[in-house]
Amino acid sequence: MKNNRFFQPALVAATLSPFIAEMISGSTPLRLWLNPMVLMLSLVLYGCGIILIHDLTVKWKKGWPTIFALAGAYMLIEEGFALKTLFDPDKNTLGRLWGVNWHWLFGMYMVHLVFSIATPILLTQAIFSKQKGAPWIRPRVLPVLATLYVGTALTFTFLWRFQMVSPGQYAGLAAVVVLVLVLARNLPASFSLRHGSVPASFLKFWFTGLIGAALIVALDILLPLKLNWLLSSGIVLSILGLLVLYVMQQSGNGAWQPAAQFALATGITSIWFLAYPLQVARGNSLVIFFQLALIAFFMRVWPSVKANETTASI
Repeated sequence: MKNNRFFQPALVAATLSPFIAEMISGSTPLRLWLNPMVLMLSLVLYGCGIILIHDLTVKWKKGWPTIFALAGAYMLIEEGFALKTLFDPDKNTLGRLWGVNWHWLFGMYMVHLVFSIATPILLTQAIFSKQKGAPWIRPRVLPVLATLYVGTALTFTFLWRFQMVSPGQYAGLAAVVVLVLVLARNLPASFSLRHGSVPASFLKFWFTGLIGAALIVALDILLPLKLNWLLSSGIVLSILGLLVLYVMQQSGNGAWQPAAQFALATGITSIWFLAYPLQVARGNSLVIFFQLALIAFFMRVWPSVKANETTASI
């Protein structure tokens, strides 16, 4: 696939983010994509969000720790301000305290980090490996994109169930977002782990991605069972943390080979193919067409990913 200096990686990442997080997962039913508001929210929030996260990380000369933190800010803006699911008193209320659905908050952070942000970034870097470490958009476009992103989030904040969240909750949420952004700006560029003596194989990265994604989906499935939300969230977060440390070590603190990035990302997305029977049970059988489209995309880009040889980090 031909590498352009700008635009191509941004377009691919902006498309993959809502496609992986919403379409192939069945989170947003096919009929809702015909709604202009849903389409705009997905394209702007997901698309602009992932580009801003990547390019701010590059601009600040940071790495995956900053991406993890910025994914948290992204989740708070989308689920807190725009959609307000973090405060909904009628849905996903397990672990609700001080007007916040804490179990849902932890779950949404993991979902957005893994499916909305990390996986599209891994795939895009694997495809455009010669541009790793470079911004996806021109520097002068970054403020425009940030304005569009914030403006869209604020528009939905005021137009969608604005009264459901109290002024104090809005103020507290804004303060937390600012603190997370400051944290992201000051985190180290890497996890500073000792590199593995022998890099993990394609299959090891693939299975690691699948296991991590399965844990997140399992937490969502266990939600209706009313298990201790703090204990279940803590266990899943701990295991995911260990998997992240393993991946960072085996990749040389993120100094990835494209095939390793591709393996981890395809392992993560494979959970949705394996969970297809659950989608059928929920009446989302048409999601198979999105899943087949993603498989076709993987087959299309794999030859160029395999041919790339680079160890440049983000």
